[in-house]
Amino acid sequence: MPGRDGVVFVSVNHRLGVEGYGLLPDAPVNPGLRDQLAALRWVHESIAAFGGDPDRITLAGQSAGAISAGALLAAPQAQAQGLVRRAVLQSGQPEAFERDKVRRMVRRMATRLKIPATAVAFAEVDRDLLLRTQADVGRLSSPVPGGPSFGIVVDGDLVPRDPLQTLVDGDAAKDVDLMLGWTSDEYRLWLVPGGLVERVDRLGAVALAGAMARCHCGTEVPRGYRALHPDAGTAEIVGLMVTDHLLRIPLHRLADARPDTSHVYEFAWPSSLPDLGACHALELGFVFDTGDLPESRKLAGEGAPHELAEAMHSAWARFAVDGDPGSQRWDDTHPVRIFDADQPRTTHGPRDAELALWAADALTPP
Repeated sequence: MPGRDGVVFVSVNHRLGVEGYGLLPDAPVNPGLRDQLAALRWVHESIAAFGGDPDRITLAGQSAGAISAGALLAAPQAQAQGLVRRAVLQSGQPEAFERDKVRRMVRRMATRLKIPATAVAFAEVDRDLLLRTQADVGRLSSPVPGGPSFGIVVDGDLVPRDPLQTLVDGDAAKDVDLMLGWTSDEYRLWLVPGGLVERVDRLGAVALAGAMARCHCGTEVPRGYRALHPDAGTAEIVGLMVTDHLLRIPLHRLADARPDTSHVYEFAWPSSLPDLGACHALELGFVFDTGDLPESRKLAGEGAPHELAEAMHSAWARFAVDGDPGSQRWDDTHPVRIFDADQPRTTHGPRDAELALWAADALTPP
């Protein structure tokens, strides 16, 4: 039955890693995403029995979950059946991964395990060994280094083309309300815990060159970031560039293409733990109002403001109920709802100066 905010929350499991997103010759493509589509169909068919409304289903995901949500929004099967009315994409954009990057990840795991790169062979591996190997091989798969990784790929069926381009072109989910956003310091979760900040700072120009290759941009982009952030170290410049390239630019494109149905937010409250700032995934404890749980304190530390959790949880619940989180819809002024320790506020174009650097770079002839 509906909970405290009149919302029925459903969480589902799906295959991950090599079994969910590995390209294998004897298995279907994108099985993890197909699991999610099956779950979404079940919710649509069954949620009324739990007090929910099948015509008001909100699909929400964070990070890889947001990537999945974007792919499902663009999927012809989901659209044909009217499975989604609203969607929340937190710190993740609709995208399809390069097949070669996925294949390299599969090959690395198979080589380490000394098995053929087939679904049958992977299924016979001890589960704990499989997880350990996957974690070890995937150490360089974080967004900043951009190494091989598992992910959704174009398959000609469930994902017939790049999901972001499909949504930007208006070919799918035309009437779906969108809530899109990020945290102020996404990259700090990718760089701080493993000590990469110091390493990137030491590399200096080499790290910047790597970031330029990662982001497919010219030298004017990092120069522009240096001018906008004169006190920032190399690691921060690299982190900001990668965050904007992977998250803010695609989500801006999506909001620009669908201004009448889009709301954009930024989570800005910094963790009380050293150097994490407003890092990737920190907002989850506030969205679900679970700041008292040990899992939330691992990122937020002690003393997280309960008022902020109330504000965010209420905004997400209102959006699920009627599509209005209490913020201004997207338009040419780029209104972004900022969630910080103070009351939520709207700021116009807070990232426009950085994002303009990419537009100028794209216009520069080679």
